[in-house]
Amino acid sequence: MVKFTINHAFFLTCFGVQTSFSTDPCEFGVLCLALEKHNELRSLHSDTPCMTMTAELNQDAQSWADTASQDYNAHLGYMQSVDKHQGENVAFYWKPWNNVDEEAWIRESIEEVTQNWYNEGANYVYETGRSAGRHFAQVVWDESVKLGVGWALSDCDEWANCKRIVIVARYLEKGNYGWSRDPELSQFVVHIQVVFFLKFHVKRVEFSGQI
Repeated sequence: MVKFTINHAFFLTCFGVQTSFSTDPCEFGVLCLALEKHNELRSLHSDTPCMTMTAELNQDAQSWADTASQDYNAHLGYMQSVDKHQGENVAFYWKPWNNVDEEAWIRESIEEVTQNWYNEGANYVYETGRSAGRHFAQVVWDESVKLGVGWALSDCDEWANCKRIVIVARYLEKGNYGWSRDPELSQFVVHIQVVFFLKFHVKRVEFSGQI
């Protein structure tokens, strides 16, 4: 298995992570691409720690990816992650399978999926916690500091000469919960931190009131 040594430069911009971690290599092969992208995006937000990848969460994510690859509707319940008190993001991609470089497509999908999840937050309103894509919320949730990723490839059920990949991400602590119309009660307002260029322009609402 290839060991990806993640560029430590952006790690230094993450909050709450010891400097010694910034030079440690990721030892989980192609899954390191997902870890790198999560931390790259989290580093855009103030007071948001970097994530580390764990073998246990990778195993849980892989188990669920294997299940979902054989039963597309299985992921809709995602009860396994609930039972384990884990956060979860899931994505499926389909591709016509004619002269496709399988390894390249897998790498490309793993690199792109986190960015796609993050893009769901394009219209998120930081002061109220509204319009947050659920995948976005989990990617940047400040208490989610452990990550696991798994993927599985299967034939498409609907079409010939087609492959489907499912990518599962698992998180601890679990994020993406406690949304409320009342900003003073919304966990989204508390745990999704503003991006740096908005930091001095957004009036945040905390439990103690407006600041």
